[in-house]
Amino acid sequence: MLTSGNGASPAAVPLWASKAGIQLRQVESLVNDNLSLLTNRVRTLQERRETLVTSLRRAAADLRTHGRAPAETVRTELEEFHREWESLVADLETHELEPPADLEEAAARVDEVQRQSRTESALEALEGLDRICGDDGELTPAAMEIRSAAESVRAGVTNEEFPDTSAIEALQTGRHPLVMLRRLLEEEEALSDDDWEEAVESIRNQFGRGVATAVVRRRLTIAPESGSADGDG
Repeated sequence: MLTSGNGASPAAVPLWASKAGIQLRQVESLVNDNLSLLTNRVRTLQERRETLVTSLRRAAADLRTHGRAPAETVRTELEEFHREWESLVADLETHELEPPADLEEAAARVDEVQRQSRTESALEALEGLDRICGDDGELTPAAMEIRSAAESVRAGVTNEEFPDTSAIEALQTGRHPLVMLRRLLEEEEALSDDDWEEAVESIRNQFGRGVATAVVRRRLTIAPESGSADGDG
């Protein structure tokens, strides 16, 4: 069964998922745009497998007891399941990875792609906050506090054993205080009055009045990636 990633006990990383340098990027490139569809296909196959198992057991019992051959519908179900399974295997197979051996491994691959996609999306939301500084380029106390918070959140997001799923969701949906802070710095003019007030309140609740004031009064900025923003010259 597909896992949700919300509090489930982590399983041992299978060999196919731990090969150095692969990290399922090939699979992700195939399914990233249709991840929900692929997830539904796996779940549907899992459900149909259970139905098929029941049908086959009944057919076997009928054959054993009455000597009757399985109904045509059973063979049709089996053939349809096989075709859908082969199609799913083809979509999950890459040059570097063997095709999934069974539905459990197929589901695990989709889960892994989802996990990586969520993690990458969350990390993108934090982009640039490690370069935040005062408007004069100096590393102010407010900037240091934000950098430290961003680094802490980043560590939780990238924790492979126990990722911070609540932070990942908040970063993805834009509800995290750090995302709101970044939006105020980068696109304040595009925010509605309600969004602006919500962002300021979120920052004030998370970091206190000092940081919120520094953001609102434009005393902070995100330095260019190629520039030096640490104030050390």
